[in-house]
Amino acid sequence: MTRLRTRTCSNEETVDPQSDLGWLLVTGRNRLLARIDQVLAPLDLTAAQCGVLLGIERFDANTPAALCELLDYDRGAMTRLLDRLEAKGLLQRRPNPHDRRAVVLELTPKGQALCPQVQPRIDSVFAQALRGLEPEQAKTLVSLLCRVVLNLE
Repeated sequence: MTRLRTRTCSNEETVDPQSDLGWLLVTGRNRLLARIDQVLAPLDLTAAQCGVLLGIERFDANTPAALCELLDYDRGAMTRLLDRLEAKGLLQRRPNPHDRRAVVLELTPKGQALCPQVQPRIDSVFAQALRGLEPEQAKTLVSLLCRVVLNLE
């Protein structure tokens, strides 16, 4: 019987950037989103839904296309996500006065009321993820991840 190699970060010396980068990024992303989902569950939100609410509130990404660009989502997934948020009464679609084929998104009062409750919960997950890092190390991590993202544009 062949034994599968299990990947772990218990010893940083054995992590190979060439072969383990994808695993590290995907696993880190998945664990981060799962933890954010946990802390947002009492608000009846998911990490993806929260991204839309904060995208509209903070970045004025008030069209489906702008949200797709901001959150790196495809249009079909975004439509389903917007449908769920609209069904929860957190946002509404309005006709775009400048383009009859498009809609403008706006948060409802219920959606606006949720936004201030979200960030402290997310910040707690980020603090957990960065636990044990010095502030300068956290800045370096962000800088390196930005470089990786920009290299792939």
